[in-house]
Amino acid sequence: MSQADYTSQSYDNMGLDSGDLQYQTQPVVANVIDIPLRDDQEVVTLNLDTDLPDDPTELCDLLENEEAGRQFWLAIGTAYSKLGKIEEAIEVIMRGLKAQSVIRGSESERTPFHACLAWLYLKQSREAPRHALSQSVAASKEKTKDVYQQLATQELNTSMKMFPSWPINLLARGVWTLLRSTTAESLDAASKSFDETIKQVADSNLMAFLGRARILYAKENYKGALKLYQQVLAAQADMQPDPRIGIGMCYWKLGYKDEARLAWERSLELDPENTSANVLMGLYFQDKAFQNVMSPDFVSLYGSALQYSQKAYKNSKQKLALAGVTLASYLFSKKQQMDTVIKLCEKVIDYTDLPAIASDAYFWMARAYHHMQNYELAMSCYQKSRAAKSDNVLAKVGMGQIQIINNDLTEAKLTFEKIIQEHPKCAEGMLLLGYLYAAEYTQQRNPNSVIGLPAGALDKTVVSEKAKAKVLLERYLKLVESRPGISNTEIDVYITLSRLYEDDNIDQAMLCLEQAIERQKQINDGGSVNPRLLNNMAVLHYHKGQYDVARTLFQSALTSIANAGEQTDAAQDKDGSESLLISLTYNLGRLEEQAGKIEEAKKLFTGIEERMQGYIDAKLRLCYLALNESEEGGEGRPTLEQAVAKMQDLIETDSSNLEVRALHGWYLHQHQRKRPPAKNVNEDIEHRHYKHTLQYYDKHDLYSLIAMGNIYLTNAREMRPTNEQDADRRRKTYEKAVEFFDKALLLDPRSSYAAQGIAIALAEDRKFNKAVGIFGKVRETLNDVSAYINLGHCLTELKNYTRAIECYEIALNRFQGGKNVQTMMCLGRVWLQRGIDELSLDAVKMSLTYSKRALALQPNNLALKFNVAFCQFQIAEVIRRIPTNDRKVADIESAAVGLEDAIVALQEIAGEKHPPYPPAEIQQRATMGQNTTRRQLERLLAQQKEYEEKSEAKLEAARRARDNNSGNVSGHLTSVASVGA
Repeated sequence: MSQADYTSQSYDNMGLDSGDLQYQTQPVVANVIDIPLRDDQEVVTLNLDTDLPDDPTELCDLLENEEAGRQFWLAIGTAYSKLGKIEEAIEVIMRGLKAQSVIRGSESERTPFHACLAWLYLKQSREAPRHALSQSVAASKEKTKDVYQQLATQELNTSMKMFPSWPINLLARGVWTLLRSTTAESLDAASKSFDETIKQVADSNLMAFLGRARILYAKENYKGALKLYQQVLAAQADMQPDPRIGIGMCYWKLGYKDEARLAWERSLELDPENTSANVLMGLYFQDKAFQNVMSPDFVSLYGSALQYSQKAYKNSKQKLALAGVTLASYLFSKKQQMDTVIKLCEKVIDYTDLPAIASDAYFWMARAYHHMQNYELAMSCYQKSRAAKSDNVLAKVGMGQIQIINNDLTEAKLTFEKIIQEHPKCAEGMLLLGYLYAAEYTQQRNPNSVIGLPAGALDKTVVSEKAKAKVLLERYLKLVESRPGISNTEIDVYITLSRLYEDDNIDQAMLCLEQAIERQKQINDGGSVNPRLLNNMAVLHYHKGQYDVARTLFQSALTSIANAGEQTDAAQDKDGSESLLISLTYNLGRLEEQAGKIEEAKKLFTGIEERMQGYIDAKLRLCYLALNESEEGGEGRPTLEQAVAKMQDLIETDSSNLEVRALHGWYLHQHQRKRPPAKNVNEDIEHRHYKHTLQYYDKHDLYSLIAMGNIYLTNAREMRPTNEQDADRRRKTYEKAVEFFDKALLLDPRSSYAAQGIAIALAEDRKFNKAVGIFGKVRETLNDVSAYINLGHCLTELKNYTRAIECYEIALNRFQGGKNVQTMMCLGRVWLQRGIDELSLDAVKMSLTYSKRALALQPNNLALKFNVAFCQFQIAEVIRRIPTNDRKVADIESAAVGLEDAIVALQEIAGEKHPPYPPAEIQQRATMGQNTTRRQLERLLAQQKEYEEKSEAKLEAARRARDNNSGNVSGHLTSVASVGA
């Protein structure tokens, strides 16, 4: 709420100055009076403007001794009042009431004294504090408004008893009622007093008209009030209090703010020290400034507002509450004088009569305590601000902020929900509530899961909060889009929305980040973009597999940091830039690793290790790559011993690090899988490692839980039950695996790997259709090779070969750079099954192609060599089974050549030290190829040649017959043509 809203209730600024009200109805008193002496014919001449002593005691003694008439007492009291010496005025009037000349008079003669005291007390009430909150007020022991109003009430009651129909009494009663009015009924009572005054003196009492105008203003009849103020001004242009103040306030409420300004400026031309006009001009310029804080005129407008407010506050002897609030808000914006802000607001609260001003004073006090991190006092002041003005939305927002700081998030949500319900366009409440929902969703979402299960797998409350956060933040953006300029808050909102969308709509997340980047460019006049935003955008492109775009963004962010580092010397900035530089380099390394540029990735990880010794993630990746390369072998690659030494160094450096333990478990799985029989699964070294992690490091470690589930899953798969007891043990082992996966899902409902484990258990139980359903959902959300591999396995079992091949090829080309041996073996297997089932020679040839590609990657792998030979045998078998008209001699000859290669390969494999199968079985297959399959192909080749020769002969005969028929027809047509000629 702008401070201009105070004008709706400001009784003090409407022109009813209670100290001057009475005397405007009396005949004009000369500035010089002659006090007659009782015993002489002489007089004492007194200039009421210049000759009044500071202490009126001697003057009162003179009046008493000379038994001066009541008019002299009243004139001198009035003069002191006009000079602002209210206490002296009261002393003179009180002494006058005790003077013998007044006591001897009638009640009607004493009435003006009581009426004058009532007016003086009302004026003191206007300037007195309502409370003694500030130290200065408490130390001065100044009487409060209530005390002065009680004194005014006593004097007014006495005066009314003496002369109830006197216009001065009626007018005083109206003002007294107006000052204390809190309801429409009390306003009506004050209006009745002013109406009676006007009846008594016709149209000559302009103060009564001002009172009626004030009542109409309080009842929000601004047009009626404006008309009365204008009538008063027309009747007396130099009227005090100045009706131009009321005219300007009516114009303000009617929406004519520039006209209001003109009225107040005219008032200042006549009286530059007028506190009401100064403070209202301050509010005008403050309102004008805050209409567009991005305007180049903001500083000058706000400076004018402060200038007028300071002048008003100074002229009012620091008692004008409205100016005090304006100055408090300015001092708070400096964030340097919080104690001064608090003292200023305490004084405002002491002196204000208006709940709206008190509410804002408590609000700025709360802001100051909030800034000083005194949250208990801040909350108390926010609550007092709301109590003073129930619709103070900023106070409610402040309460919600304190509740967030105190971690009372449930109450905070209720607070902001109520704010939005009562104020649907409150952008701040909408923003903070949106942030609350977003933070709660993010907190409940496991950060270890890159992308988890679909929203249906999440707790409904969490999903609802995520949806509410999106709606609220998007509504906030729509509300502020019409505001001039761009704020950093908008950028933060777009970043938050991007995080909310990244799980289920990565494209929308990218659009939000694009908006954030675009707005930051506008703020920086097309300049640099925060490298963190570029990093976030690059990560999203990375997850979409758009490595080239992601690489460009990572490199741009790194360049931006380098350029910024050259321009700053601040140690703190350099520390922040260094941390971001390390993170970006690591992300770029992971991208290069995923893109198959291993050497480039290693250079980046090594650079991080050299730059920051304690960055464990870079060491982990280097160790992982070394272990992978040691498995592949080859010149220039690390040996297994070297890779294991790296891992051992990691374990010794940080054995409690869960990532290190996960890598160690992966190594045990990949390189030391010497499984004991299923009944001794507890003796398995990998099993002991993960069990140790769960028991002594973190019982909720997701990687270890899923790995344990996989161990039991593998153990159950390897069981070959021969009786009911073995089958029951195998079933229980599968159940044990599912228990671990279930626990992982309880901890992280979005854990796709745990869901995948359950799907694998279903697949092992031959429930392929159910497994495919889960794998399909996992594939939609998990951007990982395993999702495609496992789905391919299930589809192969369901003989959906086309989709299975598609899954394997995506896994191979998108995730593995087209060079993974295991995936090529899977493709070889599915193409072989398809070829056998469909009797497709092309399919079996594709199987042979993938088998040869796998062997090319690992030429010394005997299992791969056996696969190639097996495929060559199967080509011979398929070509033997397909119909004669679907094969060719060239196919049989090619199959025969392949068979010979296969026989040689099998004989070599059988002679190796560690063949993949028993040597006797391999040799037996080679012998079968030499004896049976070779002869079959020879007979098949002869038959095929005979078939093709006969087919060719038939085709040749058919061609000759066709040519002969064509010749006969041509000759016949020629004969016919000759006859016709």
